[in-house]
Amino acid sequence: MNPPILHTRVAASGHDRAAALYIRYARRLTAYITARLGRDYPLAADLAEATWAQVRARPGTVPVGTGRDEFGGLAHVARQTIARHYLRTRTRREPPAGRRARTSVSERPHGTPQAISQVEYAREVAA
Repeated sequence: MNPPILHTRVAASGHDRAAALYIRYARRLTAYITARLGRDYPLAADLAEATWAQVRARPGTVPVGTGRDEFGGLAHVARQTIARHYLRTRTRREPPAGRRARTSVSERPHGTPQAISQVEYAREVAA
């Protein structure tokens, strides 16, 4: 039986290297992200895709070397992607469950009608 071809050794640089890393580590990286998220499979798939997009955009972020070095670099990028996701979701404000977001002018707690109309005018101009 022939030994497996190590695609990362053949691929020299750029997108070819990212494609070779994907071929070699796609399943392993998705399993790693899934384990870090507590088996949230759809989110893990989305974050794995975002990780691969970042690796493809900047292939130099993953060190060249042994499989351990390469996967360690991919895992580092994945951890950054996960952290960025949670930071983004934490800063996004959503209404509590069971309550709807305030949309009408009369429901806003503060502001004179004149100030509110200026805000609405600014929104119309921006749109």
